[in-house]
Amino acid sequence: MSQLPENSLLDSPLPLRIAITRPNGPLIVPLWFEYREGVFWCASQAESFCVKALQTEPGCAFDLSTNDMPYRGLRGRGVAVCHPEQGARQLERLLLRYLGTLDAPLARRLRRKDATEIAIAITPLWTRTWDFTERMRDSLPR
Repeated sequence: MSQLPENSLLDSPLPLRIAITRPNGPLIVPLWFEYREGVFWCASQAESFCVKALQTEPGCAFDLSTNDMPYRGLRGRGVAVCHPEQGARQLERLLLRYLGTLDAPLARRLRRKDATEIAIAITPLWTRTWDFTERMRDSLPR
């Protein structure tokens, strides 16, 4: 699939919710992301459920949606590829995107384990967007 349509959610600080397959059933994992050149880039520790599952079964689903009215979002299915060699750099990019600095206490704590961080590249195969702004206009606080 080529680039997703223009969507301000792609620039938002919302987490990308990833649905992965595990032997004992599906699991949803929220991950920080950046959308770059048609790919969702995330990061997680090498020993995480998410990385282990995606290395076994790279097919996944994802959701990026607002939690507050009016609801809008995008969802889809894709294929994930894990990149150990890019893990530390991807973590740094995500920390700057979500925290704005590498000096915040959370950033320093996460970077202590950057040697075992894995970059996750999710290429969308199918996507759909929705926006209930018009439908919910009468329900929104004034």
